[in-house]
Amino acid sequence: MAPILKDLSAGDSTTAPFTPEQQGIDMADLMRGRASLYGLLSRAFRAEVDEDFFDELRAMHYPQNSPDPDVNDAFRRLYTFVRHAREDTLDVLSTDYARTFLGSGVLNPYAAFPYESVYTSEHGLVMQEARDEVIAAYRRQGVACQREWHDPEDHLALELDFMRVLANRCADALATADGAASNDDADAACKLVGTQYAFLINHLQKWVPRFATDVPKYASADFYPAFAELTRATLADDQLLLEDIAEASGIDLSQAVDQAARADREVDRAMKEAGDRDHAAPTYVVTDDERLLTDPA
Repeated sequence: MAPILKDLSAGDSTTAPFTPEQQGIDMADLMRGRASLYGLLSRAFRAEVDEDFFDELRAMHYPQNSPDPDVNDAFRRLYTFVRHAREDTLDVLSTDYARTFLGSGVLNPYAAFPYESVYTSEHGLVMQEARDEVIAAYRRQGVACQREWHDPEDHLALELDFMRVLANRCADALATADGAASNDDADAACKLVGTQYAFLINHLQKWVPRFATDVPKYASADFYPAFAELTRATLADDQLLLEDIAEASGIDLSQAVDQAARADREVDRAMKEAGDRDHAAPTYVVTDDERLLTDPA
């Protein structure tokens, strides 16, 4: 992949960053496309499907041009499901959501609980180290939960929405990182690539692949298994994309991952010393946006 961002580590402040036009691709649009997909995935897991969301899915274009056959297959499955919807489809999906993600209506205590803590803690419990770590990550980026959000902050929908926020911020930086601008915007874009990658590696990729494998065990319809597979495949593809961007732009992803991991360990150490897992939640911000995370910036 051709260079797309200026290598700021070289310390050359006189050379303008590469622009999207120079590379034959609008990187700001690419980042906004990533943000839109993360937003779609987040909405699928945040709550039951309502009429508005299902209407959105009916009107949506389902791409089949991804180089990843798993992505194409997941989109095809979603298209097939939506196209063959019946009058009781929303009821079926509501029941599936409760059974698959909440464990309702089953005779055992198991489900594909959409929390990182369940998949990464020793005893598979909620409200463990992962929850503390992602709260700190959100705070470091100046984002907070909507007032109506009451689930633990390491919920899949929230982690995916965090990636949406970061991708949109990166798009904003890239949109102004042209030859007439200072290198501050390009520097911000480079840092945001590292931040996204670190969160992807240190959190989402540590548990979503197993979660995606569990979803079909509990869902009766193909809707949520298809969305789970689309999420798994999207994360895998996004990891490769960010690695290509970093290689072309001189971004040290290993440093970003290590720094974020050290921050997570510091959070864990502080919480252990405090001996209090029920600490205060992030400051809530009220907006009209239906997204889960609000971005004061």
